[in-house]
Formats: sequence, structure tokens, C-alpha cells
Amino acid sequence: MSTRQLSLLFDIKPVPSFDNFVTGKNMELVDKLKCLCSRVFDERFIYIWGNRGTGKSHLLSAMRKLSDENGVSTFLFRKNQKIKKYRSRCGSSLLLVDDVHLRTDNEQYFIFNWYNELKANHGALVVAGDEPPYALNIRADLLTRLGWGLVYRVHELTDSQKLEAMSKYSLERGFYLSNEVIKYVLRHRARDLNCLLEILEGIDYYSIETRRRVTVPLVKEFFAISQSVKLE
Repeated sequence: MSTRQLSLLFDIKPVPSFDNFVTGKNMELVDKLKCLCSRVFDERFIYIWGNRGTGKSHLLSAMRKLSDENGVSTFLFRKNQKIKKYRSRCGSSLLLVDDVHLRTDNEQYFIFNWYNELKANHGALVVAGDEPPYALNIRADLLTRLGWGLVYRVHELTDSQKLEAMSKYSLERGFYLSNEVIKYVLRHRARDLNCLLEILEGIDYYSIETRRRVTVPLVKEFFAISQSVKLE
């Protein structure tokens, strides 16, 4: 396998959806978000928070995907997408904003105005951040608005839930992962599920390219080669 082929393995990312989000303790939150995607809701404003890698960005992307499928006008500001100027979002029924804690004062002002617009026009807003509302260092007016709606913490999966999720994911892709292999990956790589699933994608492709089944020695080899690729 060439260096270019190996490097491409790390550009392969599963498309985020509710189908490939492992719910764990987040069932109520997931149900609420799905309802917003169908414009069936009792609460139109939701703030979600949690540690890095718990799936906040995944959930917002999953909402965008499901909303599009349901014909609901939606706009998503992803974590690295800057809000450069204010534009009315009354045409959007659902607005999604990631990483509010990293937004500039101007961007926060725009979000505050969108909150008021959406409230007046029966729209909905979901905002994600890394802290509960009371701990956020953002504009006071926006902070107040975020606290008025529903607030959910996105709970991290336990190791046993990650093991179950990785096993299920591998079977859906058509290859078998032993518990020994999964535990090895959990011990030696990033622990958030998105990163783990991306690693499984790479392991699967490497297994196919080398025509070998997935074992701990193969995974060790894959990790060693992938590390050398990243250092180049």
C-alpha cells in the first residue's frame, strides 16, 4: 500500500446521522432533536453541552441530514465556520450553531438576534457548547436566552458501550472485530467514539488492501505505519 493510499484512509469519515450515533444515556435528548427535525416540538430552543468528543457536532450534523430528508429548511454553522455578517434567518425553520463558546462578540450578537427572530416566527434553534450555560463566557443577553430553553448534557459512553458500538459498527461494514482487538484499540488510541470509528474505517481498508483478517498484530502494524505517514 502506498503512502498516498494510507494517507487517504485518514480522510475517510462516516457521514454523521442519528443511525450511527450511539445513544447511551442520551435517549431523551436524541428524541427531542429528532422532533425538531420534523417540526413536531413542545420546546423550540435547546442548548447542548459536553466534553470534546461526546458527539455534539455529530448530533448537529445528524439534525441537518434528517431535516433535509424531511423537507425542513435548516441552516448549520459548523464549528470552524465563521459567521461573517448578519443576515436574517427567518427563511430557515431550524438554525443550528456549533461551538458557541468560541464565537466572537459579533457572532454572539448575531445568534442573539436570530433567537429573537426565530421565536417571533415559530422557528427553532439548537446551540452547542463545551460548558453548561452558567459557566459560559459569552454575552450576557445570549447567555440568558440559552438558559431559557431546554438544556441537555451530552453524556459520554462507557467503555462497555463503546465496545458494543464498535462491534456493531464493524459488523455493519462487513468485518468481524474480536473483543481482544477492540480493547487493544481502546487502550492505545483516542477514546471518543467518533475518532474510534474513524480508526475502524482505516483498519478495515488496511485489512482489505493487505488481504488479511483483523487481528491485534495487524492493528499494531496499521498503527505503526499510520504514525509514520502522519510524521511525513
